Amino acid sequence: MTKALSTNDIVALLKKHDKNVVKSILKQADAAAAQEKSGNNVELRKAAMRKALKDSNNIVLTKYIEAANDLIPLGQELSTEGDEIIANGLNEEQVVVAMNLFLKVKLATEGADAMKDMVRSMVFRSMDLAAAEQGEEFPEHTNMEMDVPEIGKRFCREGAGRKEAEFDMKKLRALIGDEVFFAITTEKVEVTRVVDDQALSVAILANPELMEKMRDAVNPGEWKSARLMVRDMPANEKE
Repeated sequence: MTKALSTNDIVALLKKHDKNVVKSILKQADAAAAQEKSGNNVELRKAAMRKALKDSNNIVLTKYIEAANDLIPLGQELSTEGDEIIANGLNEEQVVVAMNLFLKVKLATEGADAMKDMVRSMVFRSMDLAAAEQGEEFPEHTNMEMDVPEIGKRFCREGAGRKEAEFDMKKLRALIGDEVFFAITTEKVEVTRVVDDQALSVAILANPELMEKMRDAVNPGEWKSARLMVRDMPANEKE
């Protein structure tokens, strides 16, 4: 069931709580960021972006602003020669523009995602408070809607709640004992047929015509989807 939350509800709710609730929400966002994997460079940069916004750190924010401002000019520069590039590929000058555009998009996207994450944390925290006020046992796992009539939109938390419960079979067996466990469970076995290379060799030696039929039955496999990544060049390969 989805709980509705209007702008008036939010105002009334905030009045009932500590007037520093916004700072509390920011702390929640920072705590969530701190729990992200420290080895993920993208998440580290996004966390730095959130901190820069919070601290009004213009030195850090400027690079995101400049990246966003450069997107359209760089995109237009490549697009004007798009037909030629499609036909002949990138030349030396164009590949530099393409790399710059790719890096600017990457940086601007990380900045936008960091702000989106910040909004998400704040909206979800407000929903948590409202759900708790309404007596929900698990406020953070309650589907809710927050109306913004001034813009004609609403925030929606969807897909919340528990996944379907299932037995931990090892724990169940330990708790009830083998006799009861085997009495109330059945064994489900999925059988898959695979080609035995040795048996195939013997069969082909006995019947060479089998080789052609085997070849016709081979599925070469679908092509993988390639990813475009950017890596640092080794120092010894740089000019």
